[in-house]
Amino acid sequence: MGGVAFGVARWGGAPVSESINRGSFVAFSVMMLFVALLGVLLPLLT
Repeated sequence: MGGVAFGVARWGGAPVSESINRGSFVAFSVMMLFVALLGVLLPLLT
């Protein structure tokens, strides 16, 4: 997911350092979303 954000930012003309920042932010956000969903769904499944 972070790689996709990096590619989109580069395609949009952003410099490499800015693209890395955006890509890592998106990857971190998606990871936190999955952790939060796991914390909510796991008790419901057990």
